[in-house]
Amino acid sequence: MSDANAFTFDVRVTMESDWAIGSGAGRQGSIDRLIERDSDGLPCIPAKTLRGMWRDAAEQLAFGLDDGGGRKNGWTALVPHLFGSQPAIDQRGQRGEPPARSRLSVGDAVFGEKERKFLAHEISQPLRDALTFVRPGVAIDVASGTARPDFLRFEEFARQGITLVAPCSIALREGPRANAAVALAIGALALVERIGGKRRRGAGRCRMTAVNIKGPAGTPTSFEEALKILDGPVPAASPEREQVGPTIPYTASRREEQPESHADSAWSRWTVEIALIEPVVVPDAVLGNVITTLDHLPGTMLMPVLASALAGSGMDERAVWAGFANGDIRALPAYPRVGGGRSWPIPSVWERKKDDTEGPDGGGRLRNSLIDRDEPDPCTPVDHRSLQADETSSDQYKPMRDGFFGQVDAGPAVSEIAPVFAEIKTVVRTHNAVDDLRQKPTTEAGGGLYSYEALAPGQVFVGELWIRGVPTAVFDTKSLEKPVPAKIGRAKTGGYGKAEVTITKATSDLATPPVLGDELFLFVASDIVLRFDEHRSAIDMLCNAIKQEYRIALDRTHVNGDLRFRRHEGWVAHWNLPRPSLVAIKAGSALKLRIEPGVDDLATKLNNLQENGLGERRGEGFGHVLVNNSVVTSKVENAPREREKKDGGQERPSLGTVSAELAELLELIEVQAAKDAIRLLAAGHAPSLPRAFGWSADKPTMSQLGALRAVIGDLAEAWQLEAGQRYLEARKDAEAWANELFEVFKRPSRVWEQLQTSNGPAQQQSSDQEAKRSRPDSLFDFARDPQALAASEPLQRYALASLFHAAMRAHKRALEKQRRMEDRRAASERAAAAAEGA
Repeated sequence: MSDANAFTFDVRVTMESDWAIGSGAGRQGSIDRLIERDSDGLPCIPAKTLRGMWRDAAEQLAFGLDDGGGRKNGWTALVPHLFGSQPAIDQRGQRGEPPARSRLSVGDAVFGEKERKFLAHEISQPLRDALTFVRPGVAIDVASGTARPDFLRFEEFARQGITLVAPCSIALREGPRANAAVALAIGALALVERIGGKRRRGAGRCRMTAVNIKGPAGTPTSFEEALKILDGPVPAASPEREQVGPTIPYTASRREEQPESHADSAWSRWTVEIALIEPVVVPDAVLGNVITTLDHLPGTMLMPVLASALAGSGMDERAVWAGFANGDIRALPAYPRVGGGRSWPIPSVWERKKDDTEGPDGGGRLRNSLIDRDEPDPCTPVDHRSLQADETSSDQYKPMRDGFFGQVDAGPAVSEIAPVFAEIKTVVRTHNAVDDLRQKPTTEAGGGLYSYEALAPGQVFVGELWIRGVPTAVFDTKSLEKPVPAKIGRAKTGGYGKAEVTITKATSDLATPPVLGDELFLFVASDIVLRFDEHRSAIDMLCNAIKQEYRIALDRTHVNGDLRFRRHEGWVAHWNLPRPSLVAIKAGSALKLRIEPGVDDLATKLNNLQENGLGERRGEGFGHVLVNNSVVTSKVENAPREREKKDGGQERPSLGTVSAELAELLELIEVQAAKDAIRLLAAGHAPSLPRAFGWSADKPTMSQLGALRAVIGDLAEAWQLEAGQRYLEARKDAEAWANELFEVFKRPSRVWEQLQTSNGPAQQQSSDQEAKRSRPDSLFDFARDPQALAASEPLQRYALASLFHAAMRAHKRALEKQRRMEDRRAASERAAAAAEGA
């Protein structure tokens, strides 16, 4: 079977107790540990946590099925076959064996699509907040048995009753052994009873099941069918190696093995859009235990996806990889989408004015140092005077080192560029490698605690696919343009890397570079890899490469601009060895060079330079340059840009018919969200509540209010409300302070009216918005049925108790304030009398 992902199913996780999977971060001053959330701010179970618990359960199940022995071809051998090997534990790398890949790919366990859209809406913010709560805790001193000082902590927990779904797939060829691996995975889910932090102290109790199981004939589609397979012997391994992901049938390690190139053929350009569905890790550097990410998708990472798409459209797979090897097929890096189109790295010659806010994006004003400044002295290879004062002004400018921008009215003849800068969002997720015996993160288990920085989901990156020497008739263009799912980056089997790739024919041709006399403006659109020569500078190597390939001689004594460099690292899992390091000229570098006289057919050579690029490994996206482009030949416009407005006011989608479990959860969080709203509103109205109840400066006394509070308690039960009514009934004729309060106790539904008018006449004009918010239809607009929620008697009693307690506290503060004023007045009178007597 050619499809590597032959088996797909979903894992449904139902949380039967409160649970917490820490994000590795807290909120300073309030919460010591926050739980993990998805891109919509909803609680989730990270795929790596789910995989870890799942693997432990699979190991236990296989151990039992093998009667405690790890037979070579037994069930125990299927665990690494399914989940991959653990090099830090099984020492495969030290034995010279490559690590085994994971056949099982797991996504984050999140709410279903319908529930996500409902809960992610801006109106549902109170419901999202009510999905979690904060639990206090202390550390107990072993010697005294009491709480240790300075060890109070607050941890966030998610509520029980939440059901999450994780998409899964197993990349195995069909057959009895593959069916056995699927049965082992399904059966192991039943052994996972707890997940997350504090699971040995009552938290994290869960129930996991596999649903929507799809696969070839013989695939177990239920837990019962999986048990039948597990009850028999494990099928023997096939001599044919199982396919895992795309293969690379052609590599050329030596120049003489390169196939013939079609350098004289015209390029066919295609736009590649990559929409990120999950966080994508593009490894950049390792800083301690944090793996940082690049801010774009390099062509090397896109090659397997594009090769698979080309092969699926009719091209021979070997020819595709041969095209990448000799540069006839180029996968240019994907940069963030800006304004519906592709963006470019910010040129290194763009500078921003320091201590200024009049730029197009609210930052400092911009300028192009190649255009807006005088030429430097001859023989200066690279100009680094960006922070020095300009010759005609004392203003200081700082170079822009990173980022991307989109162009407005861009082209070779544009006099000014109006940049729109890209906003790149990243997320940081923390994971750990848990030691099986000690059940805690340790370095021996594979690194202990570590964090991935990743490109946040929801973003779109745009790259290009260039093809030459291949007739369009060879592949099906309609098939090529169909959106395809893909996995990109690191940790693709553990909740990272899921994306959707769309390839479409480019709507515009590459602009022909103009001839600007003897000047050559070179903008590096993607990193350039050149053969290193220790006896030459980077400028010399670049000029020499242009001269050798395109016969354009350059005067190296007249150079202006800025070159920057980037280091590329890599790792070959099959060899268990690092790739050779590459030092490349970084994308965004820009130079202004002078062409020596006597170059024939300069326009054609400049066009060839822009189309074919520079350096090595161009098929992987390296070496793309723009020649005499407005990016570096034009001034930068500093007119303010209007920020893109977000669509607001969209109607919240309906949930429709829901399961009993979800209905129970929604009812719980709606009530909790309503209580939170009532409590906040009552606290906000507290200063005006005593006046709204008709209380005066001396009535009621705190003793009277204390007696009433002792009678009604928290009004959790109906009899407490009746007791309060009888207490106030006995006093309403004699005590004026009890009249208004009695009316509210007699008709608890008036509590919403009381919330609406509790500000009093003096503040009525300034509180129109709060009064509108206090009506049940707006106070509870997050609920599916606000009126039904407002009619709930327990909620009315809770609101009444909240109002009474808030009014009581405000009245006490007013009495204390009055008493202090009287004490100060009496003290002042005594002092005056003493002074008069003296």
